[in-house]
Order: sequence, then structure tokens, then C-alpha cells
Amino acid sequence: MTIKQRYQFYLTLPGGTPIQFDPCLSELKFKKSRYKDECFFRLDMESELTIDGDLFKTLYALKQNKCLCLTGEITILSRCSFNDPFTVCWKGTFNGANANWNPEKCKVTFTPELKDVYTCLLDNWKRDRNYLEITDRINISNIQGTIVCTDPCVAPFIQTGTFGGIPIGYYGDCYPDGESGWTLTLLDVQQNITPLGPTVYLKTYCREELNSTTTPIGIGWIEESPGFWVRPVSVSTYPVVTTSEIINNNYHTYYTYSIVNYATTQAITLQSLFDYFLSDCFECIISNFFGINSDGTAPNNIAYDCAAKDLHSLAVVQASDLIAPNGLNATSVQQNPNVEIEAGVKNFCDLWHDLKRLFRVCMWFDNETNCLRIEHVSYKRNGQILDLTLDFKKRLIGKGSFISNVDDIPRYEYLKFDYDTGQKDFNDGSLIYPNECSNPDGELNEKNNVVECFVTDVANLYGNSNLSTNESVLSKTVLLSTENGIIKSSIGVLSGNTILNGPLAGSNLISKYYLHDRPTCNGIMNGNNTTFIDTVKTNKQTPIDLNLAHTNFKNLDPEIDRLKTQFGYTCIDSIEYLDPGEQTTIESSF
Repeated sequence: MTIKQRYQFYLTLPGGTPIQFDPCLSELKFKKSRYKDECFFRLDMESELTIDGDLFKTLYALKQNKCLCLTGEITILSRCSFNDPFTVCWKGTFNGANANWNPEKCKVTFTPELKDVYTCLLDNWKRDRNYLEITDRINISNIQGTIVCTDPCVAPFIQTGTFGGIPIGYYGDCYPDGESGWTLTLLDVQQNITPLGPTVYLKTYCREELNSTTTPIGIGWIEESPGFWVRPVSVSTYPVVTTSEIINNNYHTYYTYSIVNYATTQAITLQSLFDYFLSDCFECIISNFFGINSDGTAPNNIAYDCAAKDLHSLAVVQASDLIAPNGLNATSVQQNPNVEIEAGVKNFCDLWHDLKRLFRVCMWFDNETNCLRIEHVSYKRNGQILDLTLDFKKRLIGKGSFISNVDDIPRYEYLKFDYDTGQKDFNDGSLIYPNECSNPDGELNEKNNVVECFVTDVANLYGNSNLSTNESVLSKTVLLSTENGIIKSSIGVLSGNTILNGPLAGSNLISKYYLHDRPTCNGIMNGNNTTFIDTVKTNKQTPIDLNLAHTNFKNLDPEIDRLKTQFGYTCIDSIEYLDPGEQTTIESSF
């Protein structure tokens, strides 16, 4: 079929009706390809179109009438055979400011700009907005019961001998007897000014207590008696406040561990954050991974098991709300009068790229549900298989080579936060790949996944006066793993300690969500030898040329469909289609 027989072209001016035109071209080229480093594909039309005749005169009159930004909608309809009806196959935009006008020949030539389901997203995702405009808020806290502390107790000196007449030994403990969950929160070291004067250690312990007929949420709880539960308080190892003073001829040095007792009524759910930024472009969002409108299609693997446990109730607050919880409620539009911060001002592009770094997630428009889908990279859908070994076997002759470039494989990969709290579980997540399979260039073989908008180390932000004037930290967004309104804790994979908001510590995230799509089959994850679940498709097969029926090209969905070549099943990287003749070039990886 010729171009005129297969395609129809229409231009619709603002407020007008579609006008059919002849684009004056002998061939038409389309290309389906992945958008940058995202998971979704876009269908580009790469041919120039020409408008002439009466329609050109109409456009040129508007152009002469000071209409510099002359735009219209281009719609291309197609059919696969003479018996088929014409249906929409592509939409784009005519932009008169980006066209070649030739009044002498009464024609204007242009390449339409694609307008698809992702256009709204990409046109707006770098626009800054203040998500604190979201009015739907939830309650979040990290203490379920009551914090109870002991009176300071004197640690006894246990003498083991003498040295030059001076008693020597060590200080024991005055840990509360017969009870569980106590955590040292204050150490008062008293030393007489006289060089050989005595030293006295005063200690204060605290714990969380809760009356409950059922096991409380979270880890660390001990049922001390029927219905009475205790656990160690969440303590911050930074800042450890050290102060000194002289009282009654004694030096007093205090080591105070700040108890995290954070509560807010102004937290925002991740789903509300998505809706705020995306509702203008998509009617609905589905994410089995984040537990948002789940449709039961989650795969059975480690990533989704961990997500169901830790990521189905994610929430956000402003960092300034944690840093100054009593003096500044920064989850409202109020700002610290002494510091210029852009509380809540973010764009979706930056937030999205952080979520990709943290959780290895993808997004694409799901044609089956007509919703934007956000899932982990391990989420797979069963599409059709184009078996080239059967239908196009001759086309594979001479295409049995591929390229595998070691320069694309890093030696070291890290998950880091733009603000490093110094807590290794949160900031030192790492992957090391085999040296013989990675980029040998010492300056290029390190990949840093730096999280720029979010922070997650709650304990080292809470009440930290050292950060009260740090504009770069105050304006960040704190991401929280919660369950029934309680911030979760977990064991840090590097330290072995219980840490608040631990499910979102960088090292823990790597161990759960970085097992798929790795550049090599094995490596060292957080210091441990690890076999990864699967690898990213880095082998690029030589492009394959064939004649693909128009109906096959139109229905081929590279986001879910696969090829079968002499190398087995391969993923489609791009499809280029040229009409007439149905000449097709497919690039794929395995």
C-alpha cells in the first residue's frame, strides 16, 4: 500500500475542526524507543510533513497576523488493509515557530512534536510545586507507649587491688535489677579537682512501656508480665551531647543520648504525594510495590515480600519538622524566621529519580488498566513473543554477533544521601563487582546513586540543633516507613543495631531491592558475597532487518513483548518502521 492508501493526515487548529491534508511525502518513518533511562517507550514519527494549498494560506495568514506561536494538533490515522477502517495511530503538534516557511512556493515544512500519554508528565515534571499544599494529613509517631526513666544511680567501684597505695579496679553497673529494656540515656562522670580524687559515675536509664493485650507493632518488645510490654527506647548516637561544669569542687562531664520521641499530625502519605504531582496527567495510579491500588499482579520474590512488609505505608514530612519539632512546624507553610528555606518546594522529576535510586522502581502507562503503573524492576508482564527463529529465520543470517562493553560495568556502586548523617547503616550501602568484569578506568568505575531530595535517618535529625540553620538539610523531605501510624525500626545490616526507620537505611535498601538487574551475576553486597537474582541486559545484538506487517508493528509493545533469536529470548530496545514496504529494523539486548 502507498502512503496515501494507508494513512490519513489531519491538522486541528485551536477551537477548530480537523482539516485533512496531503503531507507531500513518499515514505513515512516511525520509531518505538525507550525514553532516556526510563522503562516506558514512546512512538516517534521521524518524517517531515509539508502543508500547502489552501491550508497553507490559512496558516500563513495567521502567521502574518502576529501569531508567532502558531500551533495545532496533528493526527495520523492508519489502516492495515483496504478492508480495515482508519484508526488513530499517532498524535503530535504542529509548531509554527519551529517550521520552514516558504511563501513563494506556498508551503510550510515541519517535523511534528510527539504528543502522547507521557507528554503531560514530561512537560510538567520539572515544574516546582509546594507539596505542603496537600491538605490530607495523617498522624505519625515513633513512641507507642510511655517513656519511663530511672533516677540517677551510682555505679559502684569494685576494687581489684592497689597501686602505690591507690585503689585500682573498675566501675560496675547500677542497671535496674530484674527488669528488661533499659537503655543508658545519661552518664554523669564526676571527678574531684584534686588529681587523686575519686571518680563517681551516675547513670540514668529509660525504656518504653506499654499496656497491651496484643503484641505491639514493631520489633524489640518484651512481655515483662501478662499484658505489660517494654522495649529499649530509640536513642540517637548523634548528637551525643557532651557538657562539663564544676559543682562543689567536682568536675561533671555529662554524656547525654537524645531520646527520639517524635509525633506529628501533619505527615503526608506517598500516595497523596503521587496524586498531587500526577493527577493532572493520569486518572489513576497502580503500584503493587508501594501498596497503592494494588491489583494482585505482584511477582513472588524478595523485593515484593520486603515491600509488603515495609513500603506499603510510606509517608513524608519536612526535615525541619524533625530538626526543630517544638519550635517549628515545617509541615505547614510556616518557615523558620531566621532561615530562608523552601519548605515543601519540589518537582516530581527530582523526587522520582530519588525513588528510582532508593527502590529500583519503574513507571509506565498500562494500556490494560489505563493507569500509570509504578513497580519494581523485577515486575514482569507476559506479552507476546515474536519468534524470529521460525518466521524470519533467513533474516538472522549474519546477525549472530553482539557487543558487550565492559566500560558499562562499574567496579563499585554506592547508595548515598546528599546529606550524610555519618550513620553507616544509612549512608554506606555498597556493591562491589568482580574486577575482571568491570571498567578498568579508576576514574570511571565508580557509580554513585546519590539521593538528593530525601533523607531517612530520623534519629540523627531529631532535635539536632546543629542543623537548625542548615538550609540544605531543613528543606529536604524525610521519607518514613510506617505501620498503623508508627515509624518502624529494624536491624541495621552493617551495624547489627536496632535503628529507627531502619527499613529505609541505604544498606538495608540495597540488600532487599538491588538483587535484580545487576551488571554481573555475583558480587559483594554490603561486605558479603552475594549471588544476584538476575542481570541487566547488556549484550547488544546486531540490528535485525526484516519486513514486518503493519498490523504486527502496530500491535508490538516493546515494554512487555520479547523477541526470540539465535541467542534466546531478548528484550526490545527499539523498533524502526519505514513505509511503504514495511521495512523494519529491530535492536535488542540479552
